[in-house]
Amino acid sequence: MDSEIDIRKYNPKTILLDESHHLTEKWNSDTQNLIDKLGIEKTIALTATPPYEVDGGGFNAYFNICGEIDVEISVPELVSYKNLCPHQDFVYTNAPNDAEKTVLKEIYRQQTTALEHVVNSTDHTTIIENSLDLLNSSAASQSLLHPDIYFSLISVAQSKNIKIHPAHLKFLNITPDRIPEFSLPRLEVYLNTIILNNDLENIFSDFLEPPDPCSF
Repeated sequence: MDSEIDIRKYNPKTILLDESHHLTEKWNSDTQNLIDKLGIEKTIALTATPPYEVDGGGFNAYFNICGEIDVEISVPELVSYKNLCPHQDFVYTNAPNDAEKTVLKEIYRQQTTALEHVVNSTDHTTIIENSLDLLNSSAASQSLLHPDIYFSLISVAQSKNIKIHPAHLKFLNITPDRIPEFSLPRLEVYLNTIILNNDLENIFSDFLEPPDPCSF
């Protein structure tokens, strides 16, 4: 508390956040609380690894503080200016033994069972239909929803023979024949989004009246 009072004496209006990709979970609420209490007007967020892989809720939390990416420096640029050394990934692989194969087969069986359940479940049909309706009614939700989640919705909709409005395909810049198959990776994205946000409607609730991002 004492350090907070000391900071306020300087009336800061700009905050610089390094390693900002950590602002998807616990650090997000603490940082937002600090920004609110200090009356910060501008946020500069730096990261080498934007959190594209996180679920919708985590990405929204990150976006609410950091806003859209204003400037991005590519890896070739960093290498050309000798700020990053050239590198090549080295991967060493080995085949699983018999015991490991048994475990992997069981995991795959459970995964395919989960995929079939989503495809055949009426509850998931309702979730998908409501989600696509919300997306179609709000341009902001389309723009802010992580592409991986959007594609997972479209792919599961196709597998369930749910009618897909042309606006979704236009926004994603794909034709009906290019809709990705509802595969295990798409299933993981879809289920993670539901589990971590209770249901997909929670993701869109903030998008219908999008907050002002803390950016320039």
